[in-house]
Amino acid sequence: MPDPLRVQAAGVLAEHTHQIGAAIRAHAETVLPEDAPGMERAAELLGLHKTRLLTAEHGGALEPLLSTLTSAFTALVAVEAAHAVARRWAVLRTHGSAATELRDALAGPSAMLPTGFARHSSISVSCVCCEYKHDEDESYTVYFDTLEEATKTVVDAGWTVFEDGSVLCHSDDAEHQELRTPQQPEQVPVCEGQEELTAAVNCALESRSR
Repeated sequence: MPDPLRVQAAGVLAEHTHQIGAAIRAHAETVLPEDAPGMERAAELLGLHKTRLLTAEHGGALEPLLSTLTSAFTALVAVEAAHAVARRWAVLRTHGSAATELRDALAGPSAMLPTGFARHSSISVSCVCCEYKHDEDESYTVYFDTLEEATKTVVDAGWTVFEDGSVLCHSDDAEHQELRTPQQPEQVPVCEGQEELTAAVNCALESRSR
């Protein structure tokens, strides 16, 4: 009979290994193409480590626990990955790091349960013009759980949100004002006699259609 505490410890390690690997694979879609293969390889090695944790000592004793945990986190990662791709070139971006995820996941026993899953990535907001990041405590970084929450916060603060998801802070200098002002379509100069020529062409076309 395996030691229940050792079984639980192996389960926690295996699940956190899976979480980090899944997060790395999700964020690989938002990095430079030349960096993506290395991130994918790192995720594969973490997956191998998870398999060894499950099979080396405890056999299938952890399978029910891991199936519940991994299915819940996999669904979360799928949503986060879709958002990350949609915001690839936007200023509202998804951020996360393996070290932070592991630290957060090990914070308490609730990490063992599906209901204890914490969001291991978040949204940071920065101005598309000056890259100032909205943060009330002046540390220049603020994180939100959802894109909707981030957008509402910057709108309430007087920021401008563009259709592509980028945001513009409330700075009032000339560069910000230019970006904030809707661009008017360029007016094509009217040549002398153009109106008469257009009218004559339209008249000729109407005559031919009769």
